Amino acid sequence: MAESLVVKSRLMGKITLAALKEGAFDTSSGALEAGAESYEVKFEEGDLNISAVGRGKNIILDRGDISSVLPGDEEPATIQFTAYLRDFTDSAAATLNDIALWLTRDPWTTGYSDYVSTNWESVYASSAGSDALINGISIKFEITNPGDSGDAHILIANKCFGSMSISEGDPDTITISLTCTDGGKGKPSPVPIS
Repeated sequence: MAESLVVKSRLMGKITLAALKEGAFDTSSGALEAGAESYEVKFEEGDLNISAVGRGKNIILDRGDISSVLPGDEEPATIQFTAYLRDFTDSAAATLNDIALWLTRDPWTTGYSDYVSTNWESVYASSAGSDALINGISIKFEITNPGDSGDAHILIANKCFGSMSISEGDPDTITISLTCTDGGKGKPSPVPIS
């Protein structure tokens, strides 16, 4: 199949966050794994930014001149997006703010009664569950455009930890920044699915 000739835009994208031990999205289809908790991000700015560096590069110098380049350490991918703040917390349903704050807490932290703290399990937990050392989520970015023969284009990252910030303004916004250590195939780069 040839590369699509249809240009993508922010009006076609959708972000879904999910959590289930060892990764919430199937790496061959992008489908949500059975038992995973998920949240579709609504009222977002359409400013998703994904950066995948791959492996670092070590430049070897010979008295100031480049003589060689050696592979360095694997670098994590980073993902960031902004949405409009609509709710802080809810005990009956996931809110974006609850997901963002959950990402910043230790898994053994107690005393929170929001839906995410009570029901979501870190993607950094083993198959046995409840043994994660950090909270983490999976993210799926899906572009659907009716004019394209492929119609849906998907990019997933199955193991990401993160931070958040809230900015007051017209409107108030919440920004989530993720560092992804496994796209879903054992490497930090996000996995594309067509």
